[in-house]
Amino acid sequence: MRQFSYLLILSFLLLFGTAESQISRGGYPKSFSNEKLQFDFQRVEVFADRSLISSNEKIEEGEPTPHKIGFTINTDFTTTNSGTWYTLANGDKVWKLEIKSSGAEALAIYFEDFKLPDNAELFLYNKDKNQVIGAFTIENNSENGYFATELIQGDVVIFEYSVSAKNDKQIPFTISEVAYVYKDSGFGHLKSFNGSGNCEVNINCVEGQDWQQQKRGVARIQLKQGGGLYWCTGSLINNTRNNYTPYFLTANHCGTSSSTADYNQWVFYFNYESPDCDDPVNEPIPNTLTGASLISKAETSTGSDFKLLLLNDNVPEDYNPYFNGWNKSLISSNEGVGIHHPEGDIKKISHYTSPLASSNYDATTDNPNGLYWRVVWAETANGHGVTEGGSSGSPIFDSDGLIVGTLTGGRASCSNLTEPDYYGKFSYSWELNGVTDDKKLKPWLDPSNTGVEDLRGISYDDILFIPEFKADTVVVPIGGSLNFIDLSVGNPTQWEWTFEGGIPGSSTQQMPQSIIYQALGQYDVSLRISDGLKSENILKESYVKVVPIIGPLPSDDIVTIYFGATPVNDLILTLYDESGRELEKHSIETPIKFKNFNLGRYSSGYYFLKVESSKSITLHKIVIY
Repeated sequence: MRQFSYLLILSFLLLFGTAESQISRGGYPKSFSNEKLQFDFQRVEVFADRSLISSNEKIEEGEPTPHKIGFTINTDFTTTNSGTWYTLANGDKVWKLEIKSSGAEALAIYFEDFKLPDNAELFLYNKDKNQVIGAFTIENNSENGYFATELIQGDVVIFEYSVSAKNDKQIPFTISEVAYVYKDSGFGHLKSFNGSGNCEVNINCVEGQDWQQQKRGVARIQLKQGGGLYWCTGSLINNTRNNYTPYFLTANHCGTSSSTADYNQWVFYFNYESPDCDDPVNEPIPNTLTGASLISKAETSTGSDFKLLLLNDNVPEDYNPYFNGWNKSLISSNEGVGIHHPEGDIKKISHYTSPLASSNYDATTDNPNGLYWRVVWAETANGHGVTEGGSSGSPIFDSDGLIVGTLTGGRASCSNLTEPDYYGKFSYSWELNGVTDDKKLKPWLDPSNTGVEDLRGISYDDILFIPEFKADTVVVPIGGSLNFIDLSVGNPTQWEWTFEGGIPGSSTQQMPQSIIYQALGQYDVSLRISDGLKSENILKESYVKVVPIIGPLPSDDIVTIYFGATPVNDLILTLYDESGRELEKHSIETPIKFKNFNLGRYSSGYYFLKVESSKSITLHKIVIY
């Protein structure tokens, strides 16, 4: 009998496999090959308040809301107050617990104080053992102690935790909430995984052939907001440093009131798609990441409804991610696509073939100052893709494959194919929602302040193409010159330099030499590189500081401050002693080329001269002997 049970389990695993998708070590629970661990362990039931199931969740008080799929049940299970412990022959310990919530399509588990010790493993699996996630290990620990799982099929989840005997007294986690998913889980439908409309088009149909890079950045979001569970969509997005920072763009109405703890338990599903044009027989296994932090957002009711997150983990290389590019231009795109997860379904694509219209939200008339792009979707070879609940936050792309907006909502559906949808404008989200960095995209997506209008996407296997430079110094005296060194990555063949205030003011050389500066101030330098196919730009604001010439130094008498060959008159000169006490101050209103200071009346020591103009402020040390 024992041999038969073991062989039966192995056969089952070979037939169905395990759905390992979150960042984990893989493998199988010990009970799958040890009959002693399979039967006698504690089983508990948590009861769902089914009155929390709403029949009308799409609109609340006229505001867009994310697509609700479930709610959470508060729990307090640990390895000391519940479950069953076993001791193995080698002294290691195994803890098991089954949680059931009758009637659920799927369950998700939310942890607090998640601190697995070294050499410990945690698996979770469903009743039929055809979905196994784990092994989760010490590598899944985070500083904040939060962790969450993707959806687990059915109304039963089994926990199996194994640990060495020396660590079995440690409480590795608290199961603080169990999510009861009552619809659109991906496990409760016969014809499709989440029941999106039959007009939708799978991303790997012919319509998606030109969008295979962009789709790799788009992910389904299992978001938590208090006690509610929802679907939304969003995308990885690139920044001007091209450094793979895992920024993720979605809509603010996706989790408007989510707390810091909630964000740390959001789950992001990458590569959740059909391998071809047809709906697959078996649900695709996605790659998931858990946790993020809020970086910036716009208020849903008054702004362009964007939200920028920073994922807690870098996206693993084997997820094959793509950090999508963007375009902050105000110019409308004539054609493009939206890529999204309607109803939380596998990844779909929708096409538009008429220009995006500038509009206010839910308006049918154009407004050139509107915060939204209004779009009407087009019929294509395999359907008439639209958006649905769960598509919220998804990107809309222009004809160059760059993000130009994020979905708030609209009236389009498979029964209303020609009704419009509305996307918060990327151009407005850039820096028009407010004055602080937490209301903008610009400080995060252009941290080098390059000033570029658009940025291409990037993947881990791309050959980087990054403009960069330095000067031999950034402080130059009046009439002095600078040499510039090209540090760009990616083998550019063309260089376009612009030197504000410099002589000459531009250059096409790779390493411009002897750029002369003849006027006080701080000046920008920009470089645009190209290899004939692609180009990138970098702007360094106030990079060069041109200062007056002061001499002789040290001195015991007259010191001359030279301001250049062109007279200046917008100057304030202030002399301070070593302690910072102001000694004398002069406002220059008559144009001069130089100013003499008589320092003979001051004792020996260090002094400081501040030179203020409309273009710069500099501080110079003066030595009197």
